[in-house]
Amino acid sequence: MRDERQARMREQPHRLVFLDETYVNTKMTRLRGHSRKGQRLRMSAPFGHWKTQTFLKVFS
Repeated sequence: MRDERQARMREQPHRLVFLDETYVNTKMTRLRGHSRKGQRLRMSAPFGHWKTQTFLKVFS
């Protein structure tokens, strides 16, 4: 079965599709940072609902 499938893929390489999957989690937000002396550090961070975003990139 495997040999048949690989032979078919070699005959029709234009039909191959590659998926690249990655994710971002809002828990990955930095809790600390640096600023110039005498200046307040300002940055935004999500508050409340922690979520995961998944990205799929398709190469064909």
